[in-house]
Amino acid sequence: MDQQAKSDFPQGTQNTGTAEDEIDLLGLLGALLDKRWTIISITTVAIILSVAVALISTPIYQAGALLQVEEKTASLPGLEDLAEAFASESSTQAELEIIKSRSVIGTAVENLSLTTNVEPKYSPLIGKALARRFEPSDESKFGSPFFGLSTYAWGGERIAVDRLEVDSSLLGEPLTLVSKGGDTFSLITEAGLTLVSGAVGEAADGDLVSVFVSDLSARPGTEFLIFENHWLAAIQEVQESLSVSEAGRQSGIIRISYKDADAGRAEAILNEVAKVYVDQNISRLSAEAENSLNFMREQIPYIQRDVQTAEAAFNQFASENQSIDVTAENQAVLSQLVELDTRIQELELERVELNRRFTSNHPNVLAAEEQYRQLTSERARFNRRIEALPDTQQQLVSLRRDVEVASGIYELLLYKAQEMEVARASTVGNVRIIDTAIVDRSAPVAPQKSLIVVLGTLLGGLTGVVWVLLQRAIYRGVESADQIESTGLSVFSSIPFSDEQQRWDDLFNDGKKGHKAKKGLNILAEKEPTDLAVEMLRNLRTSLYFNLSEASNKAVMISGPSPGVGKSFISVNLATVCALAGQKVLLVDADMRRGYLHRYMNKTNKDGLSEYLSGQSALSDVVFSSNIENLDVVTRGKTPPNPSELLHHQRLQALVDEACNDYDLIIFDTPPILAVTDAAIVGQVTGNTLLVCRFDKTSKREIEHATSRLARDGSKVTGAVLNGVEKRLSNYYGYGGYYGYGYGYTYKSEKA
Repeated sequence: MDQQAKSDFPQGTQNTGTAEDEIDLLGLLGALLDKRWTIISITTVAIILSVAVALISTPIYQAGALLQVEEKTASLPGLEDLAEAFASESSTQAELEIIKSRSVIGTAVENLSLTTNVEPKYSPLIGKALARRFEPSDESKFGSPFFGLSTYAWGGERIAVDRLEVDSSLLGEPLTLVSKGGDTFSLITEAGLTLVSGAVGEAADGDLVSVFVSDLSARPGTEFLIFENHWLAAIQEVQESLSVSEAGRQSGIIRISYKDADAGRAEAILNEVAKVYVDQNISRLSAEAENSLNFMREQIPYIQRDVQTAEAAFNQFASENQSIDVTAENQAVLSQLVELDTRIQELELERVELNRRFTSNHPNVLAAEEQYRQLTSERARFNRRIEALPDTQQQLVSLRRDVEVASGIYELLLYKAQEMEVARASTVGNVRIIDTAIVDRSAPVAPQKSLIVVLGTLLGGLTGVVWVLLQRAIYRGVESADQIESTGLSVFSSIPFSDEQQRWDDLFNDGKKGHKAKKGLNILAEKEPTDLAVEMLRNLRTSLYFNLSEASNKAVMISGPSPGVGKSFISVNLATVCALAGQKVLLVDADMRRGYLHRYMNKTNKDGLSEYLSGQSALSDVVFSSNIENLDVVTRGKTPPNPSELLHHQRLQALVDEACNDYDLIIFDTPPILAVTDAAIVGQVTGNTLLVCRFDKTSKREIEHATSRLARDGSKVTGAVLNGVEKRLSNYYGYGGYYGYGYGYTYKSEKA
């Protein structure tokens, strides 16, 4: 006996740690293969969704342009010194930042009125895609509304808003412009308040909004989304879509690009940004010349006045002292002193200009200061020679020096001012547009449809795999006898899933087609004795036979942790195979709540166990013979209000005692132990208890709880039955696959 039992369950007690690891890896791969249709289904759905996304996504176009930053500004012949003075010292990297600055982008936003946003209102998901594919014809200028949604745009609609001014409270607030037909419209808020009504080509002014619509072509009732954005928000939107980079290191070539769903808008914005940048560059250089010119213009009147004052003083002194003349030696000193003073005056003007443009530490400023110090020191030396002359000579020399110096400075300023005028007029900037913006309308940069589909496929496959693994990790029903035996229970048999029984169950539950079948349920062991499940029930009968010899009585309770594990199927078929083997069997439906064993016998549930336990009928009145030889049945009877209290009655023990005298085997089919206490009560009067576990549905935790519950109430679980075993790759190398299917196929082959 022991040898036989051991041969029945060889794998439950001989696995090693290494073997378990190998089985886990194979089981993991097998689980993925078992659920391959789930993975394929999820992947297919992901592919369909990714294709849909690729088709309905709005195409994004990219406009590109090229700019060049030159090292120096252009210069006119003879004015190289001025060109050098106004040469740009900005690096290309600095120019990149200037292009993206609020100064440049903000001007472009204002020039193109980008703060005003208006577009047709499309239906969610597919509306924009359908409108994009619509081609107007002579018969229809606009797309036909789907599902009667005529307020949405379906293709062919057109609108142009030249001006939109709103109160500050409505900035950024989406408004709805509704076409009223006949070139008229209304502007309403989200709350439905009409702000203003007007006509195309006429200014419409309201208390909070003023709008001018220059073009409107749409079906009456069509709505457009319109709002005035904040200036800074509009700039940020442009900056986010604008890309600026240097084409090559130190190349001075700047590549700028802009992405937008509207190809024409992308070109317009990029061209405007480039134009504003070039204009500002020229203005910046012109401003340098303009500032210098203004400074000279301010100084000329003062110098002119100084000339006039010096000439008047000299003429008066000369008329008062006609006999005094300057000697040749003093004339030479005077000429050198005049030249020196003139140079000092020029240098003072240059210092003022340099201090305006540069900091005090700039090399040009420092050089001018040093030169000024040397000239003033030289002038002091000449002044000492003048001071040695007689007083009259000193005054004469001093007055003549003032006249000549002032005249020289005055003439120099006039000359410089003329030069600056020419330089300002000839300023062309140091940047230029090489290529204007252009968009390849045949090749949008986004979405990349093939990439979306590939990523969707990969993501779908990965999601399917993760889903299967999560299901396996979170809730995993037992799939082999090994897993049940790890809880301490011996597995008497693994019953394969019967396709024939499933077909009968489907027919029974299938409305009108199963009308006749509802008269009764087929017993697999009777109708299909060669079914593999029946063969394994015979194996269960053998295992149970050896256990009955050691039990306190011949009664066997069959229960399960939860509903739907196949308790009734095991009970009725086990009773049948035992009866067909010649044993006298009594099958008792102890599930007085939802028992249905009477349907297998084509009987009603009148006069069953509940009537016997309640004392309404004697045992002989509730026991009836089935169509199967040696098999008697007690149905559940009418559903009592208190089945648990009835089972506590001593008449249950009396039934077992009396049946043990008349039968070789008494089988009690009971409710699930974790749902109600009925099974625990019945288990107290039976000698054996079998726990039915469902393949891939009953968890180890449920088995442990059910066993613990029965043990706590005085019942000991003799063994377990793994029911509904399916052929899966995940347990191919496990107990169920090897034992059940390998033996079964051999058996059927021999039968054939």
